[in-house]
Amino acid sequence: MIRVAVVLISSKIQSGQIPDENRKPLETILTNNQLTLLSYDVVADDRQAISRQLGTLCET
Repeated sequence: MIRVAVVLISSKIQSGQIPDENRKPLETILTNNQLTLLSYDVVADDRQAISRQLGTLCET
């Protein structure tokens, strides 16, 4: 089984200004293709935040 980690980069979604309409369709696509969503994280448009999140994923 292939495991997938998603990092969505959007300051507006991360701060709650707009809803995240990406997760549900993505989960459906992954499930239909026998893929497992390991993690789904929303990160602001900030280089340090993105780097930190990618580093965390690499450690797991």
